[in-house]
Amino acid sequence: ATEATTRAAAAAVAAGGGPVPWFAEIAAERDDLQRRALLLQEQKVALLGQYNSSGTDSALAVTTVQLSHHVGLPRPFLFIAVLTTTSTVTRRSAVRHTWMQGAEEHGVMARFILTEEERNPALDEEQARYGDLIFLRKGSGAGYRSIVYKVFLALEWVVDNLDPNFVLKTDDDAYVDTAAMVAALRGLCLNADCRNERLYLGSEKRNGEVITDEANKWSNLEYFRLTGLREYAPYMMGGGYVFSGDVAEALVGAHAIAPLKFMPNEDATFGFWVMGMNLRHVDHPRAKTPAGHCCWGAVAPEDADGRWAPFRMRPYDRICAGWLILHKVDNTDQMRYIHERLKQCPEDSELERQAKELAAAQKRPFPVVGPLETAALTDWREGFHLFGYNDKSPWCADGSRMLALRTQLTPRELGIGDAAQVGVIPFAQGKPVSQDRAGWSWEALATTTAWNFQIGANAQWVGRSNRLAAFNSRACSPGDSQDVLCAVVMDVQSKRRLRVLPRPIFNISPDGTVATSLDFIRLGRTRRGFGYASSRQAGDDATRIKCPKDDGLWLMDMASGESSLLVSLWDLYEAVSEVGMFGGDSDPITGLPYKLIDRMPPQTLTDCWHWINHPQFNAEGTEIVFLYRIGKCPRFYGEYFRTYVFTVAVDGTFLWRLPLIEGAFHDFGAHGRLLISDKDGHTLFHVRQNATRLAPPPAVAALGFMQPTP
Repeated sequence: ATEATTRAAAAAVAAGGGPVPWFAEIAAERDDLQRRALLLQEQKVALLGQYNSSGTDSALAVTTVQLSHHVGLPRPFLFIAVLTTTSTVTRRSAVRHTWMQGAEEHGVMARFILTEEERNPALDEEQARYGDLIFLRKGSGAGYRSIVYKVFLALEWVVDNLDPNFVLKTDDDAYVDTAAMVAALRGLCLNADCRNERLYLGSEKRNGEVITDEANKWSNLEYFRLTGLREYAPYMMGGGYVFSGDVAEALVGAHAIAPLKFMPNEDATFGFWVMGMNLRHVDHPRAKTPAGHCCWGAVAPEDADGRWAPFRMRPYDRICAGWLILHKVDNTDQMRYIHERLKQCPEDSELERQAKELAAAQKRPFPVVGPLETAALTDWREGFHLFGYNDKSPWCADGSRMLALRTQLTPRELGIGDAAQVGVIPFAQGKPVSQDRAGWSWEALATTTAWNFQIGANAQWVGRSNRLAAFNSRACSPGDSQDVLCAVVMDVQSKRRLRVLPRPIFNISPDGTVATSLDFIRLGRTRRGFGYASSRQAGDDATRIKCPKDDGLWLMDMASGESSLLVSLWDLYEAVSEVGMFGGDSDPITGLPYKLIDRMPPQTLTDCWHWINHPQFNAEGTEIVFLYRIGKCPRFYGEYFRTYVFTVAVDGTFLWRLPLIEGAFHDFGAHGRLLISDKDGHTLFHVRQNATRLAPPPAVAALGFMQPTP
């Protein structure tokens, strides 16, 4: 084709036509290719052993180039060339303190690759301290072309100094599981000594478009001019690819005879270099993935409109899936998180095994979502779906049904007439998730206007039931206004309303006999987003008294609807005031100090609003933990509020303020054990006895959210 193009161009010029684009370049390229072909034939040199497969000239004698090595270092099984730059000091530090540690135990040598032109005093000091930088001879080119030169210079250094079995090229924003990588490579060896394997491994890119627009960052007009191809030859993507040592040796030897082409896009150029070598291309499914897709974000497939499709998503946390390389780790905290998280994978595997055995033993009638896997249960085309807050479970006793809300509204502040549908997802009648439908059906139960986007309608199962569910509603009796809140108990199987309770519910006790209740209209004013919308008059009436004596935390009988005030807001204020039982510097029961010591002036009764939120039963249903808050008074607390954590028995006795913490999230277990987390960490209480500060798991501590407390 080149010859024909040349002849046509020459004829056009001879006929008096204008110059043909690239004519001179094509002719020169043809002459250069002919010269190289003659040189190869004369020297009888080939690049990688004798091949007789298709795509090569079997008549041409093919032998390996013999290079003189100057090996001054122990020969590793795998050499990892980590491309880096002058400015990415923190990335190098993160790599040194994570996956590079212990690499030598697996026969791996890892070094950071720079060039002499990048060298400066700070790098010299870094090299003197760690000894893991390699300064290559000066490269050439700029931008992405310079990366290609750096890769080739690294090949030269490897061939001259190491002679490893395999070489991995990667970047300083990648995490490499060296043990897994070595195991994978040994499993692919065809020879007992893993030498001369002719291997090229990575995440393969096929049919990649050659961009010729020079304004584009990924433009490679030179590739198109050289080959005439609009698609790249298959290549392994640049986040991390492996090739055997004989490939490195062959490329360096070939370059000594006829210089390789150095073009933009290092990974595509490397694929171009080796495309005629008849290598074993291994498109490894675990060779590389963006870390964000693996470790801290679910990735859902999208439909043609760019919206999440209603079928199985990729798992949220797939870090234990056996990845060899995780690429695009954005910061040092993420690098440390991955490193610590991988240490937990053996335990995860054991939990997965136990989960599978349990599912088989229970002979579950509904599709089982695998461990750490995410599936779309509802169809977004039917509306926005939610459940409620994290202090209650949507699952019935045997896991065969799940409660949820469906609305056509998107998250915003709601009005008194905004509605949501209460429903269940019955897994026993479901089908596996497919690409054309959600897989599990939706069964509507009722419509409610007593809900919000934070806690929903407080829908929950009544005790350990598979059929009885309760949720909040409005105007449940004839003649009631929309400001009258109530709760409804339903049989989800027959869809019959069984009873109406005169108060809205917050949490139902584990045995289903009683429930906590709050003034949700007051809460709608004091903590917007957690209470329910109301008319202006009802909201004003509910908050007219800042700290009432006749409102607070209520307990309601789930059968009769009778209720009693367990503790009033006035009682709580008195308890934490300067003269109250819990108003000192330390807890009078355990002797432990209070974290929040606040000598409240009397004006907090008139200037500040007082409210209760997040009551939760313990596992036995005998005690309740809740938050008492004072705020919405800028004179004292600015835009924030004070939070005191209390427990109280269901008969109203044993009121106790928790020391050491200022509450945020809590979980009340059995035998008096109460776990509280605030901005300083986790604390495990044995109610009215003692408390223990807990260090966060290593994977959490690595992110710096909470530091271990002595």
